[in-house]
Amino acid sequence: SGRVLYQRSCPGGSPAPTTAPTVDMCVDDDLSLSTGFDDTNEDNEGTGMFFDVEARDASDIGIYGFDMNVEKEEVLTFEVYTRPGTHVGFEDSAAGWEYLGKYILEGQGEGNATPLILSWKIRVGSGNRQAIYIAQLNNDDLLWYDRKDKNVGDVDVMDTYIKLLVGTAKVGTCCTPFEQENVLRKGFSGRVLYQRSCPGGSPAPTTAPTVDMCVDDDLSLSTGFDDTNEDNEGTGMFFDVEARDASDIGIYGFDMNVEKEEVLTFEVYTRP
Repeated sequence: SGRVLYQRSCPGGSPAPTTAPTVDMCVDDDLSLSTGFDDTNEDNEGTGMFFDVEARDASDIGIYGFDMNVEKEEVLTFEVYTRPGTHVGFEDSAAGWEYLGKYILEGQGEGNATPLILSWKIRVGSGNRQAIYIAQLNNDDLLWYDRKDKNVGDVDVMDTYIKLLVGTAKVGTCCTPFEQENVLRKGFSGRVLYQRSCPGGSPAPTTAPTVDMCVDDDLSLSTGFDDTNEDNEGTGMFFDVEARDASDIGIYGFDMNVEKEEVLTFEVYTRP
C-alpha cells in the first residue's frame, strides 16, 4: 500500500547531448580528515559530540559521513544534526538545527572505524563554517579526545581543504540529546568523510560527456492508501517490480502506508 518512486532513462544507455552541459570538473575522489582512533579511554566517552567544520578557500565541500570511534561492539543508534555557522550557543536546544536522520550501526569497538554514511551530503561553501552534532540514543559509547590545551573553536586538525575545530561533548543519559550536560574543549575522534568541488559552482567541460538525455522528472506508481485496516498489517512486504520495454528505470524510494504516527525503523533489501 503506497507509492514506488522512480525515474526512467533510455534503454541500454544514454546518447550524447547536442550541447555541453555544466558539470563538476573538479570533484575529487572521496577524501577524509582524521583526528585518530588511538589513546582514547572510558574517561573520554559519552552520548554526543558537537564540532564545527570549515571549508578552506580552495573549495566547496560535501560531507557525506563519518568514521566514528565507539567503545562497544554492539548495535548502536545515532542521530545527526547540522546548522550553518557554529554550534557554540546552540548546544541545549534543537531549534535551528536540521535533522539528518537516525542511523542504526554495528559498533566496531574502540580504536576501529564505525562508519556512518549520511542519507544526503552536508554542503559547506568555500570559507564557511558548518556545525555538526552526532548524538547517541541508546548508550554512551561515543569516544572523543580531551583538548585541555585548546579552546572551543580552535583548530583541532586541518588539511588542504577543511579545518576541524575543537568542540563540545555531551554526557549523561537523563533526557533528550540536547538536554544532557555539556563538556567543553573536546575533539572528535575519527574521520570526517567528504568530497570537494569548485568554489561557487562548476565550469563547463571542454568536451561533451555522455549524460542521460531522456530522464524524466520524478515519477511514481501508486496502489493507494485507503481501504486498509488492522487485519492487513505486519512487519514486512516483499514485492517485485518489472521495467516495461519502453525504458530502464531507477527506483529511488517509497511512500509507505503505516498505522502509527511515531518513529519507526525499517530495513530495505533487493535482489535481481
